[in-house]
Amino acid sequence: MNLPWNDLFSRNIGVITPEQQHRLRKSRVAMAGLGAIGGNVLHMLVRAGVEKFSLAEFDTFSVSNCNRQFGASPSTVGRPKIDVLAQMAREINPQVDIQTYPEGLTEENLDRFLDGADAVVDAIDFLNPQIRKSLIVAARAQGLYVFLAPALGFGASLVVFSPTGPTYDEFFGPLPASLSPEDLLKLGRKLFPRIPEYVDLAAYLKGMGAGGYLPTFAPPILLASTLAATNLIFLLTGVKQPRCAPQVTWIDLMEEVLQVIDLDKEKR
Repeated sequence: MNLPWNDLFSRNIGVITPEQQHRLRKSRVAMAGLGAIGGNVLHMLVRAGVEKFSLAEFDTFSVSNCNRQFGASPSTVGRPKIDVLAQMAREINPQVDIQTYPEGLTEENLDRFLDGADAVVDAIDFLNPQIRKSLIVAARAQGLYVFLAPALGFGASLVVFSPTGPTYDEFFGPLPASLSPEDLLKLGRKLFPRIPEYVDLAAYLKGMGAGGYLPTFAPPILLASTLAATNLIFLLTGVKQPRCAPQVTWIDLMEEVLQVIDLDKEKR
């Protein structure tokens, strides 16, 4: 059923203006990764009225995804995430314009993936930092903001790479040729400069070393997705500029804390 577009998003008006809603409709968001964060951000942006997407994801849903990933259920296990989520987006708004990259994000398709985008969501698996670096470098060259929002424990953080802010290497440091779990933990500390005492780092190191996974839970995933989607909407509508790297926005519901941490000031 094709419903009137204005009716689909009428309840957005009052929180945002009709002009801002129009800006969202005309924007294209390039989304690298459709796992826990990426799938939920896509869901929020479709319901916000964003109508153009470039989606890159190679993976299929597994049973272990059902605890946190939008679109994951016993009926979708084994199906490509990109197919399931593109279908769900079209069921919400049949007018969405979706370009898909079912091979996932690669060095070969990176420029095509970013072509025509107005902003980028980096929802790449944390254990694959090399393609993340390539994405951030390429987006910077094209003048695009990149939104990265991971979850940890009962919290989440947001780092936004602007076209004029710190580069990947300036923020994370140079990538070593091979990455140990300890190296990945160092990268993680850039995204979470404050790691709460209740977080079991041994469990994270064990997961990274044994099965290539990170412990995760639905509420903080939704929290991280909300941070990314909301700040991206701020940028696309012109409501406000996001806080960008070297600043990290960190929220933790167990600690009952919301902070903006400037990593440059932390070094002094």
